[in-house]
Amino acid sequence: MKYPKVAQIVDALGGADNIGAVEPCVTRLRFEVHDATAVDQSRLRPPLCYGATILGSAVQVIVGPEAEVMMDDLVELL
Repeated sequence: MKYPKVAQIVDALGGADNIGAVEPCVTRLRFEVHDATAVDQSRLRPPLCYGATILGSAVQVIVGPEAEVMMDDLVELL
């Protein structure tokens, strides 16, 4: 795994079983979660990531320009 913090992000999102879909953006990882109440937003802050926004079951985690390359680690975990 190239980016160990990917595992921490998945854990903060309630684990792999809580994630329905993920898609990279320029500076963000966009997740669709099954249960938004399982997301620990307090962990989705520096130094792990730049922050996160939650709107319903959509969670955007701001990780910076490495979002595209972090996707490989996410695919491996999920």
